[in-house]
Amino acid sequence: MKVKNKNTGSVGYSDKFNTHGLGEMIVYFEDGDCSSEYIKDYDTFVESENAWMDMGEAFRQNLIIPDNYNVDFREPDNVEEKYRGWY
Repeated sequence: MKVKNKNTGSVGYSDKFNTHGLGEMIVYFEDGDCSSEYIKDYDTFVESENAWMDMGEAFRQNLIIPDNYNVDFREPDNVEEKYRGWY
């Protein structure tokens, strides 16, 4: 998923939580670097809404859902996944 830092505007990609940090995800940047970042500091591009939105809000609305191990996350593939809240 495309993610954008709210303060710096830097764009990256993320689909994995940092399992060693609470409320953190691994962000991969275009220059090849990666970093553990707080979810609250990022917006994400939600393809189903065709818009950027706060990542925390996207999780609350189940527009982004975690896997059943809380390691990865993505947009739900169907209504059942969105309703269930995980894949």
